[in-house]
Amino acid sequence: HNGRPTHWLAFDFKVKVDPKKAKNNEPHKFEDVGWFSKDSMPGPAEAHSQLPFFLKKYAERLWK
Repeated sequence: HNGRPTHWLAFDFKVKVDPKKAKNNEPHKFEDVGWFSKDSMPGPAEAHSQLPFFLKKYAERLWK
């Protein structure tokens, strides 16, 4: 960032959310927020680079 090396950390949480109450509180950072079933996940161009790793690591626990 600005010519300096950086790194980031990700903390993963599984929570129950009421989709009717969820909203994008950072519209300057995210154009859209969506809900997806495991069969309709975004493709690689639309998804975060770590999504495939996350899905593989947590697959057994995500779809319960």
